[in-house]
Amino acid sequence: MYKSSYYNFVKDQNDSKVIYNTKTGSVSMIDEQSSDRFMDMLTNPRSDYEADDLFQSMIEEGYIIKEEFDELDDLRELNQLASTASHVLRLTILPTETCNFTCPYCFIYTLRNKHMVAETWDALYKLCQNFCEKNKDKSGFLLNLIWYGGEPLIVSDKIISFMAKIKELLRDYPNGNLRSNIVTNGYLLDYATFQKLCDVNVRQFQVTLDGDAENHDKLRTLANKKPTFDKIYSNLLEIVQKVSKNEDFGFAIRCNFLKSSVPSSRRLLDEFQKDFAHDNRFHIYFRPVYDFETDRNSDDIEESDFFNMTEGVEMQNELLIASGQDIKHAQSVSNPLPEPMSSWCDSVNQYAYIIGYDGAIYICDTMITDRKDAVGILKEDGSIELNEKAERWRRGIFDRNSEADAKGAEECIKCKLLPVCMGGCVRARMKNKGNACFWNEELIYKAMDEYVKMYK
Repeated sequence: MYKSSYYNFVKDQNDSKVIYNTKTGSVSMIDEQSSDRFMDMLTNPRSDYEADDLFQSMIEEGYIIKEEFDELDDLRELNQLASTASHVLRLTILPTETCNFTCPYCFIYTLRNKHMVAETWDALYKLCQNFCEKNKDKSGFLLNLIWYGGEPLIVSDKIISFMAKIKELLRDYPNGNLRSNIVTNGYLLDYATFQKLCDVNVRQFQVTLDGDAENHDKLRTLANKKPTFDKIYSNLLEIVQKVSKNEDFGFAIRCNFLKSSVPSSRRLLDEFQKDFAHDNRFHIYFRPVYDFETDRNSDDIEESDFFNMTEGVEMQNELLIASGQDIKHAQSVSNPLPEPMSSWCDSVNQYAYIIGYDGAIYICDTMITDRKDAVGILKEDGSIELNEKAERWRRGIFDRNSEADAKGAEECIKCKLLPVCMGGCVRARMKNKGNACFWNEELIYKAMDEYVKMYK
């Protein structure tokens, strides 16, 4: 016996249909000739359809499931496995809290002029060493290091030296894998620095450009207010022009946009396509700027220029359509429809930590500038000691048990969008004492329309 998945969304497209399943991420367009047969199978799935190829494809995509299959239990198990996977250690590292930029919308606007001290570098190495030793008999264990800041390339020599030691460490653990990426403003990322980073396994790069030079240089200036666009863009051009076709790396060019800067984002897209579209290791995506709480001067950006969640998602998808990227090959950040996930972020992952310059441990990367938000400390021997604040962060949507945490959790668990948010942002949930919804059903149906436009 069969049943339709609880997580199906179906929408009419003239005389045809489009269906999307939030649990599997599958999307299908059903032509007019097959539409009636498809809907009959979807609403009344029967065993006598089993010989039909269309029915079998609907099972493969997850639109139809076995009667006894409990989708919610499966999601719960997925969430539990991901949050307790001890063979993966994900460290977001702040080698410096200094930045050479003064972006007015930055949610970590208040920074201290501090670099990671030698004692923290040593403890960080011991943490990685302890992890490798503990997991040496597990096939395919993963050490994942993300370099963040501040601007991490201010201390690029320290990062490169540390990564060389970690790369050497992994030679003693053949079952282990090393993955590393860096989030940088790109100003200091010349070709020589890029190649040195690749040589020590830092191979994924995120660089931000806020539209074309005219807009970018209004927002992303050096501390002395000098422009930065031309330097960043020339760095990227030098890399794409000089790098070997066989070099394995990836660039995600993130374009932040305000309401007033959407035209500038479109101009950047035109420039990017001209210079980088021939190399599929370079990818551009767009993210709206929301009104996060910061210590910035509120006069820097007009409040009306920020997006609310609904406006932001809609414009993000519109810019994606304008990019003309092949959705089958685009990264998940560029799909107008959300991808299934095991958790909204790493906050519920028992083996994911953000490590400050002095060894302070954080959970959320939007709360790394105030020591009162720290949830623990990295000790000299490489162990991590957590405090009482960590426990609440680590509770996923299926583990909410206090009255404050449980508020809204029941609605989340019943929601058809649960597979693509798993309860949403923990920080927002704690702050709002309730739901932290990013998507809603109206936005899903609009995104289905955008997907169809891309596919056609």
